Amino acid sequence: MDFNDLIRIIDGFRESRIIHSAVELGVFESLTKKPLDSNGVAGFCHTARPTTETLLNALVSMNLLTKSESLFSNSDTVNEYLVRSSNSYMGDIIRFTGRTWDSWGKLTDTITTGRPQEPPYTEKQYGEEWESFIRGMHNFAISRKDAKITTDVVDLSGKTILLDVACGPGTYSYELCLKNTNLNAILFDLPETMKVTKKISSEYELDGRLEFIEGNYKKDDFPVDVDCVLLFNIIHQESSEDNETLVNKIYNSLSKNGMLVIKDHILNDEKTLPKDGSLFSMQMKLITGGRCYNESEIYQWMSNAGFSELQTVGPISPMTSAFIIGIK
Repeated sequence: MDFNDLIRIIDGFRESRIIHSAVELGVFESLTKKPLDSNGVAGFCHTARPTTETLLNALVSMNLLTKSESLFSNSDTVNEYLVRSSNSYMGDIIRFTGRTWDSWGKLTDTITTGRPQEPPYTEKQYGEEWESFIRGMHNFAISRKDAKITTDVVDLSGKTILLDVACGPGTYSYELCLKNTNLNAILFDLPETMKVTKKISSEYELDGRLEFIEGNYKKDDFPVDVDCVLLFNIIHQESSEDNETLVNKIYNSLSKNGMLVIKDHILNDEKTLPKDGSLFSMQMKLITGGRCYNESEIYQWMSNAGFSELQTVGPISPMTSAFIIGIK
């Protein structure tokens, strides 16, 4: 790494925060119909013209906007991912993750004390932002092709009942049901999440094949004799002890030869790579007190529970997470 590379990392927060602010203010939405000058954008966003012009110029330098004389336009990337009318819209999750900005500013405190900066995690604390977060996870899974890759990796031929623990938007279950016509899915999550899940599920033609159960995976019982359980993007929130308890609970809910599929950032033995996972692990320490785990740790939980035929698949680009699969 040379000096300029180091400086780019040190100053990297500037570009991130510029995008967060542009999404929050509606800058990209202001340019969906026609190019505007800084006065036009400032009028749409209810912002000050001089600072708006500086923001727009910075977005041009980042190749997110284009500029012709005094008129600004969205780039193709923005129109695909940062405009609400797009099926690949990522603004919801950008807006939600932007709320962690103040917490990142206290990273030194977390490292010193060992305590996260966020209040105890409950979905209700976020209010209206929660729906944006759940919808954002759905858009992410579709836009980056995570859901499509999942249907290629997870073979559920011959399976009839799928349990999606802490399902969030339920995206992976919908896509697996579309591919496996004999499969029904049980979607399990907290009440506030389930309100959003039901909205998203209505966008799929899966009438009669989905069951919704409100519950807390730490406290409430799971349905039994299910053929497959998805545990996607959950273990990074929890301690090793809580994850081992959860894996045991899942084992008891599965039928004979049932399958558990875990999807998450899977670190190497040294817990340094892949980079996305290592950085995300730091984020979890900051936000929830959790972290990312390596293959050996996850295999140990699953082996102790009784799972066999353990295998790891991925990461498969463009995904940054991998799958770990075990059979009861």
